Amino acid sequence: LGAGKLDSEYWYNNTRQPVQFERAVRRLLNDGYRTFVEISPHPVLSMAVTDTLDDDLDDPGEAFVVGSLRREDGGAQRFLTSLGEAWAHGVKVDWAALFAGSGATAVELPTYAFQRKRCWLTVSAQGPAEAPVVSVSGEDPDSSFLRLLSGEPEEDRGEIVLRAVREQVAAVLGDTSPESIDTGKSLLELGVHSMAAMELRNRLIAMTGLRIPASVMFDLPTTGALADLLCSRLGTQPPEGHDESYTTAPKGTMTEPEELTGTFTSMLRYVHGNELADEFMGVLMAASRFRPAFDLASARSIAPVSVTLSNGPSTSELICLPPVVALSGPHQYARFAGAFQGSRTVSALALPGFAQGERVPESLDAVIEMLAVAVERRRNPTPIALAGYSSGGWLAHAVASRLERAGGGAAAVVLIDTYPSAGSALMGALGVALVNALTDGVFGLLTDDRLMGMGAYLRLLADWRPVEIGSPTLLVRASEPLGGLAGDDSWRTRWELPHETLDTPGDHLAIIEGHAESTARAVDSWLSRTLDHQDAEQAC
Repeated sequence: LGAGKLDSEYWYNNTRQPVQFERAVRRLLNDGYRTFVEISPHPVLSMAVTDTLDDDLDDPGEAFVVGSLRREDGGAQRFLTSLGEAWAHGVKVDWAALFAGSGATAVELPTYAFQRKRCWLTVSAQGPAEAPVVSVSGEDPDSSFLRLLSGEPEEDRGEIVLRAVREQVAAVLGDTSPESIDTGKSLLELGVHSMAAMELRNRLIAMTGLRIPASVMFDLPTTGALADLLCSRLGTQPPEGHDESYTTAPKGTMTEPEELTGTFTSMLRYVHGNELADEFMGVLMAASRFRPAFDLASARSIAPVSVTLSNGPSTSELICLPPVVALSGPHQYARFAGAFQGSRTVSALALPGFAQGERVPESLDAVIEMLAVAVERRRNPTPIALAGYSSGGWLAHAVASRLERAGGGAAAVVLIDTYPSAGSALMGALGVALVNALTDGVFGLLTDDRLMGMGAYLRLLADWRPVEIGSPTLLVRASEPLGGLAGDDSWRTRWELPHETLDTPGDHLAIIEGHAESTARAVDSWLSRTLDHQDAEQAC
């Protein structure tokens, strides 16, 4: 487009009409383009472009996607790093023009001091005395990593894969040694957030030559789980002894991920552009009955994943429960929790049933029992406040009610833009929101397992209604309508039981994303005031 085309009419249509983003990317691919640069303050489209490339190209390394700046990393060094990444992938860069007037000149690469480190593994007495471990340089996998793997004894290959994955995680994090990477911690807890996760995925693809869907970074988000996945795809035994507690799936289910398109994801493609969202949600909820499920009796033995997102000296901890939609998880609270760093410990629980091989809950009681047990284990001796964004607020309230019936209770409950309860009208709205998400470039992250997991939770929550609890409750409301829903105030969230209300900037999505920091400040202030008041009453 010429500059004259980007007028007010163009931008008005841009906000009011579907943006054919996926079609545009595929057209560019068909025209022969293989390098995509997202020029923005933070890359939000790179993941969507990458998913489209993976879906369209036979060779996952044939095309390249890079951003320019990143959130909280927008200086010259970040820009030059991104430019260097593009140059390393064949993009021509006019370095002379870039450094003109700076006094910089081209020099030969300097030599560096010899770095001594141990590159040998100690194995059991039954095996060889030593087994080699090498760093993977990102060369052609056929001539480096895979050749190395095929030349080693079968019993050593799992450790080699694990070591290589830890090295790639350390490289993404920077200033971190592979030995310090805890294989049982989530990538999110280690500091690998959205774009870094995609960078890690791309490194693993380059290392192994395997097709790795972006959804894997959500479904198997630990170093150990990723190593297990790669081992299974490479036909070797996974390493023994590392922590596999992140996933609730039975051991051995981390096999090759499902195809990029499945029955329900294909249906969702069809629903997009048709007024069938309500019916589609009904199909998902009905189909979820055929997924393997855990009942109330076994709920106490299932330990949902807990990811620590921030640490602080506050005497109370905030535990966040994710919404029950397909792409939700602890990662959704990363920016929100970041605002508490240094003041309050904030963690998030993951719900089982969204990853391949995981069981969904058989009943709502099983869900609440599982979450309540997880909270009870962390509560003593620390007071626990529960928070939930959107439909996660239903779970937060239900868990607080369950704890109260058992003689305890939550120190406080925070509902972040949560409506009173489910029901058919809200189910329809969630279906429309899911379908609309396709235009936001997230389709490639959806899998049949995630869609049916969402269907299971929505089916169980459809008839749930909150009851009054004794825990102080805060409703944090978005102050702006979502998607241009103007007119009366019917779009505003509300809560029909006793509570306090705070309005914060942003719409339903931005309140936990772009405006997450102001939302967190409001919650932290209320928690400090409320819990301090409770402490004073107990002292009296």
